[in-house]
Amino acid sequence: MARRYVIADTFATGAAAQDLARVTVPNNGVTRIIEIHATNEADETSEMIPFLIFRATSAGTGTAASISNLDETDSSAGASASAVVDLSGAATQGNDLYREAVNILAGFHYVPLPDSRPVFSNGASFGVRMDAAPTNTQTIALTIVIETEG
Repeated sequence: MARRYVIADTFATGAAAQDLARVTVPNNGVTRIIEIHATNEADETSEMIPFLIFRATSAGTGTAASISNLDETDSSAGASASAVVDLSGAATQGNDLYREAVNILAGFHYVPLPDSRPVFSNGASFGVRMDAAPTNTQTIALTIVIETEG
């Protein structure tokens, strides 16, 4: 049976390109990205910023982020997440999975079709990156929904 989990929080970022989050999936079964949303909560400057989802080939450093069950009767996720991965300890990028430039005022919204959802297994990691420096420091509300099975 598939179980869904959410990582949701608000993160302050510097005025630099940086990883917003890295998620390491459990060692058993498979994990899919269901959706990712990154929205600007504090800056009124309209500018285009590219966002990137990538396979991470090494872990970065950052503050641990909470992973919550969407169904309170499910067991814990078994995944781990770090948020606001600083540039000095950024995850090593593997394959880029999705890239889109968006107006930072509208936010980044990634909701792939079911057959197009990236799949990860055996402790693999993926990252979400704001891939260019914004004009001003940003406060980003980030929500990642994942589904685990197995």
